[in-house]
Amino acid sequence: MINLISIVVALILATTSFALSILVLMRILRVEKLLLFIGSRAIERVARRRLKLVKRYILFEVHGFEGSAEELINIINRALGREIGRIGAAQCNVRLVLFSPTSLRGVLRIRGPYICMHQVLLALTTIRDFNGKKFIIVPLRASGSLKKLRKLFS
Repeated sequence: MINLISIVVALILATTSFALSILVLMRILRVEKLLLFIGSRAIERVARRRLKLVKRYILFEVHGFEGSAEELINIINRALGREIGRIGAAQCNVRLVLFSPTSLRGVLRIRGPYICMHQVLLALTTIRDFNGKKFIIVPLRASGSLKKLRKLFS
């Protein structure tokens, strides 16, 4: 009697697993057909759109800083490396486009994935001192074109 029950249970499990594997195979084939229908070019376009590099500009003002533009960009790069790491900082490609020592305003260019702008803004807010002297960097405006920020720069 026990052998008969165990045989019946084994048959039920075998047929159930066979049915499930057929369902999974059908779903895989359906996805494969869908991918062939969409085409590889469409998939490449979606992937490129996600990894597209963008250029953004940030207008900022410095309060309490006494130093050169080179020192300022070094401070910003160190803060960026501390916040997102060396590789992330290299991907963001931050450059100081404009800096006025009289008005203490400047424009940073960020060229990288879209998230870089937010990461640079985060790094700017963490900068508090340099060589024992306290200062802060206040981002005033972010833009996609330098022409708009040049008007606000002067």
